[in-house]
Amino acid sequence: MNIPEKLIVQVVLEGTAAKFNPIIFKNEDNFCALYGNNPQGGIYGCGKSIEEALLNWEYNLQLMLSNNMDLKKMLSEHEPPESVKQFLNEYRERAKHDSTGYDLNKSF
Repeated sequence: MNIPEKLIVQVVLEGTAAKFNPIIFKNEDNFCALYGNNPQGGIYGCGKSIEEALLNWEYNLQLMLSNNMDLKKMLSEHEPPESVKQFLNEYRERAKHDSTGYDLNKSF
């Protein structure tokens, strides 16, 4: 997805968003957050404010983490930086010991 530079909003991110560092941009009357090459293959969220966009983005991140095929597709289309790889590895290790729905048969 080619986002014009003038639509990109510079934001100091915290928490999970800081690890993934999605692009925050204005889309008509909404703000959107995108990690990946496009909304269909990446992690995408929108809202009337930057905070709403990031909340929607984080919700979609959780959905992505719970879906093996979506996660594999996103990772095949967008090589994550080392911080994201580390986050995913830590997530998998934690999820093996709690009720996040991690499936030991997943191969990602």
